[in-house]
Amino acid sequence: MELDQERLAGRVERPSSLAGDSQAYAVTVMGESMWPRFRPGRTLLVSPAAPIAIGDDVLLRLTSLSELGRAMVMIRELVRQAGDCVELRQFNPDMTFKVDASEMAAIHRIVGEAI
Repeated sequence: MELDQERLAGRVERPSSLAGDSQAYAVTVMGESMWPRFRPGRTLLVSPAAPIAIGDDVLLRLTSLSELGRAMVMIRELVRQAGDCVELRQFNPDMTFKVDASEMAAIHRIVGEAI
C-alpha cells in the first residue's frame, strides 16, 4: 500500500500512552492481507519510538516508491529479525516471507487501534 505523507486524511485523538511521542502517527488499513487481525478501514496507531519485538505488528516502509512517488508500506507481524533481513507474516492468505534489509527504509511498531 502507498503512504501519502503529504495528504492528511483526518485526525485521531492521541491516547495518553503516546502523549510523549511526537513522532507517532496513524494509518488506515487498506486491503485484507491482515484480516482477521485488522479489518480494512481500521485506523492503526504507529510509533517509530516504540521498541520492536518478535510477534509485534509492524509497519514496514520500503525503499521503493510507487509510480506516484509515494512511500510503499506494508503492515505485517514480525516473525524474525536478522541483520540482513526481516521475516514477516500476513494472515490472508496465511504466509511468511522475507524482506532484505536493503529494501527497508524503516520499521515502526503498531501500538494499537484508534477508537
